[in-house]
Amino acid sequence: MKISLLLFSAACFSILPGWANAYVSLDANVSLLQKEWDAVSLTAWSVDEEGSLCSIGSSGERIKGSGEELVVTGDSRHHVGSVSKSMTATLIAILIEEGELSSWNETLIEILPDETAGSAYENVTLRELLGMLSGMPYDLPDWFIYQDVSDDLREQRRAAALDVLQSKPEFPPGTAYLYSNLAYLLAGHIVEEITAMLWEDALVTKLFEPLGIALSANSITGAPVNQWDPWGHVGEEREPCNPDTNKLRCDNAPVLGPAGTFSGPVASMAKYFAFHIACHNGMHTTLLSQESCKTIHQPANPSINDYGYGWVCMEREWAGGEDGLACFHNGSNAINLYVVWLAFGIKRAFVAY
Repeated sequence: MKISLLLFSAACFSILPGWANAYVSLDANVSLLQKEWDAVSLTAWSVDEEGSLCSIGSSGERIKGSGEELVVTGDSRHHVGSVSKSMTATLIAILIEEGELSSWNETLIEILPDETAGSAYENVTLRELLGMLSGMPYDLPDWFIYQDVSDDLREQRRAAALDVLQSKPEFPPGTAYLYSNLAYLLAGHIVEEITAMLWEDALVTKLFEPLGIALSANSITGAPVNQWDPWGHVGEEREPCNPDTNKLRCDNAPVLGPAGTFSGPVASMAKYFAFHIACHNGMHTTLLSQESCKTIHQPANPSINDYGYGWVCMEREWAGGEDGLACFHNGSNAINLYVVWLAFGIKRAFVAY
């Protein structure tokens, strides 16, 4: 909350294609922090439960050494990294509401009987899988090897999922917390098997389109696409890195999508975060019920850890409301860093990038 107290007090205005001027500027605050942290660039913004812009600020260069000032618009595309996990968890919640999955207590052997039979994870529930309680290791040694399996991304994810299911648990499932990209890769594979479509296509048709978010499946991952998109930077020298010219170095492997490859425009992310806030508070519940939204905004097992369903959720006094519940997640592909907080009591989402 170091960015500015203005994040909490600002009035909010619709994010229009031309970028509205009626919001609180955080440029001065962000500039101070960008210089203090010696960052290439920094952006901070906030929206309300309607997805209306409340405040925004930016400072620094879009590409280090270019002399080009970072300018943020509603079309600016930011890599959200592991914030993608919240999208995968939301898709699972949608499939539960649609009856395609029975409940958060359904086990992997019930969902993927042929693939899971004999696996150490066969009795892991969706609640444990999404809540980082499965015991699955953090990562596989090399995610890019699956590009040699097939040109079909679903087949790549199926091959990776099979390797995940054959991995050795770090602890008995359900007994401890361990952050795991493997768990969300497997959750994405479940989405693909049930919907018979790519995770990216499922995001568009089952989540974004119902929310009025106009994105295509081929526009939500990969390289910067316009003059507003900031590049990532690598290493201590912070060398500019564009995945369009160096995919192996500048982004996560596509197979890892459900755990961390999404990138999207500010205006689209504003609508997505606004949906989570509104649904939690009983508004706009046509896609998910309030009960489902409240479920994914809580720890999967609070006696073990605060991690829930793509969010880390805890009580925070500044978050307001009856319980002061706030959920956050960060995301990085090692060259970008994205952080978001949802505060349901004060009906705001806060983002730094």
